[in-house]
Amino acid sequence: MDLKTFKLLHPVKYYKDYLENNIRPDGRELEDLRPLAISFGVINSADGSAIVKLVCSPSYRPGPPSEEAQVHSRSLADAISNAHCIDLQDLCISPGKLVWALYCDLTCLDHDGCVFDVAIISLVAALHTVKLPTIQYNHDTGETRTDTSTFSPLSVHCVPVTTTFVMVSDRLITDPTSEEEKLASTTLTVTVSDGKMSFFNQSGGDPFDSAALKNCTDSALKRERSVRRMIQSMMNKLKGGKDQ
Repeated sequence: MDLKTFKLLHPVKYYKDYLENNIRPDGRELEDLRPLAISFGVINSADGSAIVKLVCSPSYRPGPPSEEAQVHSRSLADAISNAHCIDLQDLCISPGKLVWALYCDLTCLDHDGCVFDVAIISLVAALHTVKLPTIQYNHDTGETRTDTSTFSPLSVHCVPVTTTFVMVSDRLITDPTSEEEKLASTTLTVTVSDGKMSFFNQSGGDPFDSAALKNCTDSALKRERSVRRMIQSMMNKLKGGKDQ
């Protein structure tokens, strides 16, 4: 039996043979993260945009939001809210009368696991590029006038970063692929903002012991620092390019 057929017939045994040697089929060790790439301002017609690359699989096809997408949408809102990434007062134009409404569309181009992690980073990166025009509101008439000659950046107060972990055959795996997610007995996502845990989400029946949780939090803290530096570096480059 060739390796491809064995993987299709016995996926758990296939992965378990790798995990017993502390390695995964894609060559990564159990705690290794995949390389991350961020690009800002990629959609000219949007007020803010970004692309984050981590997942890559030709099996994804566009279509209406799935049940998974709807669950992720709710979790994204909770993660951003709990981290206080955006102060809603900053969106107020005239108290009790007029506020900005931000509509955030996230599209998964490819899906090979940890789509929630990438969605969080994409959303936060895009928020860093949002610029809002000056709005003049007449309290007497209720009329508004938009000044498109001046724009102000949206205030983003922190960079929440999520890292996903799964248990496969009693082994803790960081940044799982879609195949590893399907084989997982338990999934844990840890969101870190400014060096502090801001959001946890666990699904599955197997509990994480204290040692595993510490490994997860340590890895999540390390990733948050790395992504925060990447976004700050990109913002500095954008500001430098405009000043020249």
